[in-house]
Amino acid sequence: GSVRGRTVGVLGLTCKPETDDMRDSPALPIVARLVEDGATVQAFDSEGMQQDKPPLPASVRYCTDAMEAMMRGTVLVDRRNIYDPVAMVAAGFDHPSIGSK
Repeated sequence: GSVRGRTVGVLGLTCKPETDDMRDSPALPIVARLVEDGATVQAFDSEGMQQDKPPLPASVRYCTDAMEAMMRGTVLVDRRNIYDPVAMVAAGFDHPSIGSK
């Protein structure tokens, strides 16, 4: 489906956890594409937002914590397979994890 007019919360912007390094981060092209396709992006990363100017589109709204970045919908894409899919579905999320078994 289309993301035009939708708000997308992005948690985690760096290339790996516990670093402020955004070089080669998979989040960069994903966020850029979401913005290009008309989404409003709200982003949070506890480490990556400390940089002076993260390399993201100017329209990205930087949030002060993860809860502020969350949206009202139920789709949660888990690119790093952090969350238990069964628990996420039980909690009411549409949880398309990427690369899980």
